[in-house]
Amino acid sequence: MTQRQIEIEALVHEEDDSFWAEVPSCPGLFASGFTLDELVEGLREAWLLYHEDEPDDGEAVHANHDSRPVDGASGASLLTLRVPAFA
Repeated sequence: MTQRQIEIEALVHEEDDSFWAEVPSCPGLFASGFTLDELVEGLREAWLLYHEDEPDDGEAVHANHDSRPVDGASGASLLTLRVPAFA
């Protein structure tokens, strides 16, 4: 049985030749990485830790590569991720 997935949006910032991102819908959920792939992996791990008391079937997070600038977010881009849904 495949676990249901949802989409979350992360604000991605580039700073000093690396990236960091925050997930506004989940206060305190953030990650960083030297590449976008590392950032996505870090967000996946952060998402699972954020929900560590909830069941996890190990579903991977997939990044939508359609990141785009965000109005009023001072250089931030929006990255959409598909992640396991937790009840």
